[in-house]
Amino acid sequence: MASIKTTTSELIVGFGLLGISPISNSSNALGMFDRTLSENLFQEVKREFREKESDYNPLFLVGKQVRESQYPNITKVRWTGGVRQGQGVSGAYDLFLPEVNTNISVKMDSDAMGNRSPENLFRNLPQSLEDTTRGGVNWFIDTALPEIQELYAYARNNYSGQIPHDVREFFSRRVSGAEKENFTDFITGGLVNDMVFSDLYVRMAHKAADAAANEFIGHFSALPTNRKAQVADRIARTFFRIDSNSYIYVASEGKRSYALRIPSLTDWKANWKVTYVNPVSDNSRGQGYIKMPILVQNKADQMIYTYNFHIELRWSHGKFCGNPEAKLYKDFDWSSVRFFEKIVTYNSKPDSPG
Repeated sequence: MASIKTTTSELIVGFGLLGISPISNSSNALGMFDRTLSENLFQEVKREFREKESDYNPLFLVGKQVRESQYPNITKVRWTGGVRQGQGVSGAYDLFLPEVNTNISVKMDSDAMGNRSPENLFRNLPQSLEDTTRGGVNWFIDTALPEIQELYAYARNNYSGQIPHDVREFFSRRVSGAEKENFTDFITGGLVNDMVFSDLYVRMAHKAADAAANEFIGHFSALPTNRKAQVADRIARTFFRIDSNSYIYVASEGKRSYALRIPSLTDWKANWKVTYVNPVSDNSRGQGYIKMPILVQNKADQMIYTYNFHIELRWSHGKFCGNPEAKLYKDFDWSSVRFFEKIVTYNSKPDSPG
């Protein structure tokens, strides 16, 4: 379930797009959100906005400016941020403008771009294979079995509960969810600052990161040219959130807020191409960390631009809690991307809506 910060940021943009203040008592507000906003959530968002108006206000004004410059006559906005979206959707859509058939994606103060399966990102993607949507491999077990076994054995020897000797059996269905949770809680409460445990964890994470980078490069370099082009399209989708249809991206980052038009994949392919991808593990970090620079070339003038991403391989909800994830981050300002059209830009936080 999304946090109130995430929900408010999405809906505040919606208020701006509709041209109505989020702190008004407009009787039309719920109707203008096309029955996707409940009265209770409306009141909760209003309270959150009042408490942190200076944080949310830039998003409101960006939404309002998008309305004035692009869609002055819209009367409906649907909030879709609370709806789980399909695996094939590249952009995380939060609002939909039904009258102009346009999706809006909203992001507030975050370089995080979502969680991926390491198997999908480092094994399936560079081979142009379909994503594994259910289950999948545990990347730590698959690529660093001796290291995760040693880490598990150290934790197990300090744990008072009864769990299997083999880490693979621990992750099987033979061990109850409650026992797994107890083991994770024990590690969180008693071993996170243990130097031996930390050293074993880093050793495992670095090996898994090395394997991820090497496997991506190995698979991608072995592909024929036509298959590499397919992978390049999927890289554009995955890393730059380019989708089948164009959409608008609204973001607030520090004192800068902006709206961008993200091109459709067809338009992007007509003008740009990915020329180089070079994942490199960074073992100076205390976890699995892969730097992922992506070079993109403008087909018209042949200019090449580098965009740096990184991926962190780690458990999301505590050590030994499920499969590790590949957490994707961008290391640049989204508004600096050459193939995104700038619609609105604010360089400082403007005044509040009236």
